[in-house]
Amino acid sequence: MYYRDWIKSSRLKLTECYGDSHWNAFEEHRRKHNENICSETNKLVLRLDKLINPDDGQKADLDKSIVEWTSDSLVKLCPFCAKAFTIARRRHHCRACGAILCNNCSKFLEYKSACKLVRPAKLYTDPYDRIEDRLQDREAEEKPSIRTCEDCKRLLDKRIQTIEDYYCQPTFHEFYVKLRETMSEADELIVTHSSLVSENKQPTPELKTKIQDIRHSIASMASKLNKMAQKETGKQAYLLGAISQSVGYWLKESIDSKMKRMQRSPTSRPSGWVPEQPVGLPETLNGDENPLLIQIKNLEEYIKQARLADRYEEVSALEESKRDLEIEYFIQQDLSP
Repeated sequence: MYYRDWIKSSRLKLTECYGDSHWNAFEEHRRKHNENICSETNKLVLRLDKLINPDDGQKADLDKSIVEWTSDSLVKLCPFCAKAFTIARRRHHCRACGAILCNNCSKFLEYKSACKLVRPAKLYTDPYDRIEDRLQDREAEEKPSIRTCEDCKRLLDKRIQTIEDYYCQPTFHEFYVKLRETMSEADELIVTHSSLVSENKQPTPELKTKIQDIRHSIASMASKLNKMAQKETGKQAYLLGAISQSVGYWLKESIDSKMKRMQRSPTSRPSGWVPEQPVGLPETLNGDENPLLIQIKNLEEYIKQARLADRYEEVSALEESKRDLEIEYFIQQDLSP
């Protein structure tokens, strides 16, 4: 009952300090608890450093020299599952604290995770590029995992999560800000291009080239986001995948809008010349064929007709449109998984 009354009283405003308030006691208890957790975690990290980076004159029993192991005679039952040790259920020791436990209750810390704990600043110089290469080289040496107990594994996992949040988040944030700025710049250029087309004005080649270069850069960023998502797990992977998917939708929307404009008036010219629709090659989507490839094939037929009719201005315009669609197709292929 006293415990329930204490919980109910904790819902009051903490800014109002009364004589019988438990807030000061809570802060003191929380501070001691956090200091204890930090101290114990630091001890575990120091022991891991000695395990993965032994001295040149290391002993044969390196694990026992780092931390004192609990005597087998003192523990008859596994402290985590409360099952008796037998010939089939042998005793094992945690390499971080020396506690005894059975094999089923053992947790294993990967070598790359231990490296993150021991040298986080050195490994996270570039979190999404260099660190993976270095860790893969270390894993190629087939380093064994480190046996730990459940309590030590929980403390070490919390420290790893803190390290990853500290080093990875700013890098990803800067990358995302750069991506949004590039997409905003592309939107402004596309609006300028569309306004010129609606006024029957020819956009400058420099404007078209700049739009294509920016869209290539955005497609490259989307590809890098996919690689980041594959290396992450949990909410971080979901967030990166969602951003990459939104960028893909943005690129696809601009491609579809360009195709709709071409379908409305693909080859009309002020001179009045319009090519004939080739038989067996529809402009609309037929089956599972990529619509960009259909438009490219249509333009190839139109170019042939324009050359036969000696319409060289139309040939030049059609070839330029064909190059634009080919670039769009390559971007689409880069975004596809």
